[in-house]
Amino acid sequence: MEPERSLNDPSARAAAIHTFKHLKHHGYAFEPDLVHSWAVIHRWKTDDALQLSEYASGVLSGKPYHSAPDPIGRQAIDRWRSQAESVRA
Repeated sequence: MEPERSLNDPSARAAAIHTFKHLKHHGYAFEPDLVHSWAVIHRWKTDDALQLSEYASGVLSGKPYHSAPDPIGRQAIDRWRSQAESVRA
């Protein structure tokens, strides 16, 4: 059984917000509507899928969010790039 996906957990909320901040800072494009579709396809609850896309939109527009410290770390983008490269190889 897959774990329940919920943004009610402060750490999960912070991870979502910081993920979008990392992507934006490093010049990666993402579209809130596609983020919503991805979450729905991956069986997120309706409210959480909508909230995730709202965080994506907010980060893109520069909205300041107050969240827990970044739980994924400043080097997350490097890990993601490395993982993406290993998939391509």
